[in-house]
Amino acid sequence: MTSGEMIKFFIAVIAWDALWLQFLIIPFSRKAETLQKDYVATGDLDAALSFIETQKLIPALATMFAHTREAQADKRRGLSKEGIQQLLQEVDYIPDLKSAQEAMQQSSTLNGLFDSLQNSARHIWKWGLIHIILMLCIPTSHWIPAGYDLIGMVAAIILAFITFSMLIIVFFGFDKQMKQFLDLLKHNRQAG
Repeated sequence: MTSGEMIKFFIAVIAWDALWLQFLIIPFSRKAETLQKDYVATGDLDAALSFIETQKLIPALATMFAHTREAQADKRRGLSKEGIQQLLQEVDYIPDLKSAQEAMQQSSTLNGLFDSLQNSARHIWKWGLIHIILMLCIPTSHWIPAGYDLIGMVAAIILAFITFSMLIIVFFGFDKQMKQFLDLLKHNRQAG
C-alpha cells in the first residue's frame, strides 16, 4: 500500500471513528445517568411501582385475608399458627395468590428492566470505545515490522468486526428493553 493510499485509508478510519464517537459513544456515555434522571429523579419509576403495589398487590392480599377471615368460625378469638394453617386449607386463596404473584412479577420486571438498561448503556459506550481504538489499529498495523504487519492488520480487522457485532447486538437489545420498560411504565402510570 502506498503512502497516499495509506493516508486516504487513515482519513476514512478517522471519519468512521468520528461518526461512532458522535452518534454512539458520547450519547451512551451519559445514558445510564440520563435514565436515572428521567425515570427515578422524576418519580416515574416510583409512581409505577407504587401503582402496582397499591392497585394490584395490596388488593389481592386483602382479598385473600378477607376470605380467610370469613372462613373463621369464631372471629372473636385470635388464631394460632395451626389455626391459620387449618383455615388456609379450607379457603380457596389460589386466585388471589396468583394476582399477588403477578403484581410482584410486574414490579420485579420493571426494576430488572431499569437495571438492565443502565448496564446496557454502560456496555454500549465501552464497546464503542474499544471499536474506535481497534479501527485505528488497522491502518497503523503497517508500522509493525515486516512479516507481522499482515497478522496485525488481520487481527485488528477481526477484533473490530467482533466489537462492531457486539455493539449491534447490545444496541438492539437496549432498544428492545427500552420499549418493554416504557410499555410497562406507561401501563402502570396510565391506569393510575
